[in-house]
Amino acid sequence: MSDKRDEVETGELADVPAGMLALDAQLCFAVYSAAHALNRTYKPLLDPYGLTYPQYIALMTLWEEDGRSVKALGAKLGLDSGTLSPSSSGWKPPATSTARATGATSGRCW
Repeated sequence: MSDKRDEVETGELADVPAGMLALDAQLCFAVYSAAHALNRTYKPLLDPYGLTYPQYIALMTLWEEDGRSVKALGAKLGLDSGTLSPSSSGWKPPATSTARATGATSGRCW
C-alpha cells in the first residue's frame, strides 16, 4: 500500500506545507467532530421522547413561531422540505404534545 504523503512530496501538491493535509489539521473535521459530539450529548436526553436532534431543533423552531411553513422551517434550519415533511419522515408528535397537524397539503408544519 502506498503512502499518500509520498505523492504529495512529488506531485501537484508538493508546495502544500507538511502536515496541512492531516485530518486533525482540517477545520471541517473539527466542525464535524463537534457536531457529532453535540448529537451524542443530546441523544440520551431526547430518546425518552422518541426524538432525534434534527426533530428537536425543528420543534424548537416551531415553538418560537407557530404555524411556520415547511419551506420556512427548512430555510431556518438549512434543510430541504423533503427532509422535514412529517408524512415522508414517518415522525408523529408524541401523544402528550400540544402540537397539531394542519394537513399534509397545507404546507404547514406541526
